[in-house]
Amino acid sequence: MDFTKEEIKHLLCDNMNKNLLIKTLAVGVIFLFIAVGFQPAFAINIDSVNKIGIENGTACNDKSEYIIQIVQTDEIIEHTVYLTEEEANDLENLIDSIKSDFNSAETEEEINQIYLDSAISFKDLGLLPEDVSVDEVKQIMTGEDRDLENIRFKNEMGEGIENRLCFVTSDTTLTYTFGPMLLTAVIGYIPLVVYGLFVILISQFIDPSQYELLNLLLNVSAYFVFGILAASIILSLLSLDNRFPVSIGSIITFGRYYQEFPNEPRYYYPSEGSISTFGLNGIKSLNKNFYGSIYPIGINSGAYIGIVGFTGINIIKLDSNVFRLGFALHVKVNTSHLS
Repeated sequence: MDFTKEEIKHLLCDNMNKNLLIKTLAVGVIFLFIAVGFQPAFAINIDSVNKIGIENGTACNDKSEYIIQIVQTDEIIEHTVYLTEEEANDLENLIDSIKSDFNSAETEEEINQIYLDSAISFKDLGLLPEDVSVDEVKQIMTGEDRDLENIRFKNEMGEGIENRLCFVTSDTTLTYTFGPMLLTAVIGYIPLVVYGLFVILISQFIDPSQYELLNLLLNVSAYFVFGILAASIILSLLSLDNRFPVSIGSIITFGRYYQEFPNEPRYYYPSEGSISTFGLNGIKSLNKNFYGSIYPIGINSGAYIGIVGFTGINIIKLDSNVFRLGFALHVKVNTSHLS
């Protein structure tokens, strides 16, 4: 079969575009496998340990499962316990007591005592792994084990329910915890996805072989995109070092939004419950439906970040509500959602 010069030129152009896209995706996949290889060991590292409350066999039908998350700066240790109805009631009473004491506290010393008493109670109820001490839990919840002077953050406070370097407790629905390294690595893939879509779009309408400047731009952009991706993964690994200022703990979202298609209406679902903080901005609390007010994550569907840099204890209850007690770098929530 004979081809004209124009047909040969067009085939070469298509082949060049395909090769460029294939190289782009191939390098992206390589980085993906590198990131995935590190993530289970270093990132969220949700490590289920010591399923207690069942020392003499499997869980009984009359016991309820609770999930306890110990949120540290570089990992989340997940711990499952099984409580009888009486123990579950004791836990709910303890949570109510902690929230009440927290809201009535007036000094940092009182807050520290509440955290210490809570850690002791958690241990007495069998909520903590055997190899985790009361003192360790208290240090995680109060942020005593963190080099806060090396953590950079904005000084302005803004409006609404907001606090920084604060003790925090909340008991809400629609709330999720994400490890910092996973988030940092995922953010690095955003430019890669945008670049891939751009290459596909360009190949549909433009013949790059006719534009040397465009070819140069695509090649330079590829190096730039992969540089961002590599930097995000390296940044994730560096966050393991407590001396590095990105060891910020986990982020926590409050509320969700859902949109089936871009032109369709968006539906908003707030978190129901309460949140209280004690920090640089004084005592701030909210006891009604609210959303995270720091930044949204997601496109058509997603959630709103309300806490950054959290370390402490999460107790995931039977009704999927999550009670948490800990320390955070930044808390910002509002009764209205971000646009």
